[in-house]
Amino acid sequence: MLNEKIYYNGLMPIKVSTVHVKNYPMHYHDDMEIIYVLEGNVNVHSGCVSELLRAGDIAVMNRRELHSLSETAEPNMVMMLNIDGNYYNEYYPELLHSYFWVDMNNGSEEGIDVLQTLMASIMMEVLQKGPKYEEKIIESVHNLIECLASGFAIEQSEDGERGTSRNYSNKILSARLKRMMEYIYENYTRKLTLNEIADMEGLSLYYMSHIIKESTGFNFQDILNYVRVEATEPMVLNTRKKMGAIAEAVGFSAVRYFTKHFELWFKMHPLDYRKKYGGKTVRHRSAAELTRTSPVKIEESIKRRRKQVYADYIGGYKLKPVIVNINSEYEGAAGGETSDILKEVFSREANRILAVPMRRFQKMGENTILTGPNYAVTTRQKKGESLESLSIITYNINDKLADLLSGVESENELIDVVATYDTKMEFLFRFKGFSGTYKVIRYQLDREKIIRRIKDSISLKGTLNVREALIAELMGKPSVSSGEYKSTENMSIVSSFEGLGVELILVDKVID
Repeated sequence: MLNEKIYYNGLMPIKVSTVHVKNYPMHYHDDMEIIYVLEGNVNVHSGCVSELLRAGDIAVMNRRELHSLSETAEPNMVMMLNIDGNYYNEYYPELLHSYFWVDMNNGSEEGIDVLQTLMASIMMEVLQKGPKYEEKIIESVHNLIECLASGFAIEQSEDGERGTSRNYSNKILSARLKRMMEYIYENYTRKLTLNEIADMEGLSLYYMSHIIKESTGFNFQDILNYVRVEATEPMVLNTRKKMGAIAEAVGFSAVRYFTKHFELWFKMHPLDYRKKYGGKTVRHRSAAELTRTSPVKIEESIKRRRKQVYADYIGGYKLKPVIVNINSEYEGAAGGETSDILKEVFSREANRILAVPMRRFQKMGENTILTGPNYAVTTRQKKGESLESLSIITYNINDKLADLLSGVESENELIDVVATYDTKMEFLFRFKGFSGTYKVIRYQLDREKIIRRIKDSISLKGTLNVREALIAELMGKPSVSSGEYKSTENMSIVSSFEGLGVELILVDKVID
């Protein structure tokens, strides 16, 4: 048994882990944990209930609910969502004392579908990390809690058809165990007996003792002593209190009992523990056998399990590729015009850095072959001639970003917009009827270089010394590369970005 502490990163009040579970021994958390089985199945024991969770099933491990997980013969993939009570309890004070149960066999199909969709959405937000994904995750967890509270809360006095099943009766007992754990945490510093808790629950001493041992593998005194020992750790590590004073503070009747149980759980004498770890934070972990799952496999699983959620996120963060076909014979301009909103973007003074590549492209004065909302293809050849020289420009700017850019008033605002735009875009230019060797020079500005250029253009230049100015200039320079393509008939060039970017591509036939 172990109170496994959850450490949340940064300002995110959740923690998500997706793993293959081999064995996760009996433990509990101070915060609620939601388990979503993506693949295979897994055995779960929580409180008085043992059940097999299959792919698509959801289980709630309530605050301080003892539970364990183990694998079956079938490989599994399990998503575990821990919810920071310190954050969400401000909004839902009853959350600390609630007991939730998702009955996959008899529960509300609509409610279960909502839970599955929200869990998959949270996982995709974590993987994709799109614009403002933190706020979206926090909002999804709010909806998750609301859904649990409205359809999956168990009350001890509740009756009806659902209350007649064996599993429901066992869940009521599990809820009692959770209340027992809460009561121990609230009263461990004084003399506390199982008889007191049995009376509180309206059960016989013998029956209460039996369900504790049967459900957890520990007796009441073991659990009480563990909670007391756990409470002594901060005093051992961060104070100079004597062991006798520490023992008394948490309810041990004698220092020898404190020492005995401390050694049982922490595997060393408290004085040795102080000497080794004093002033440090010790992260205790159960002897869990877990293997992390790769993001690719998680996405594949969500695609199979919740197709619409997968499609919504992939569609949101990776646009359909722009495919442009170019024939070797120039027959005149074709395609659409550059969008009016993009023209508005480039005309604004605050966006002048974004417009530089396009203006250089236009200054070449070449004949237009193809144009679209975010690309253009030109040539120096005349109509009817075979194409031997091409110039291509691409911008990763969609209509939504263009709307934002058209409202930008300052370079600082521009930085904010560029930094939060994570949409992926890919252009595929297919050249048909092109034979020979072609030299290709590529000039690309990605999001990081664009942001660097904007920052350097503000007011920093006057404060930089010569060396700093040179470093800033080099860091903001575009990536330039060149190569040769050999083609017998057809060839393709791909231009792709993650976030705002621009690329100039110059294609020239090598004449022997």
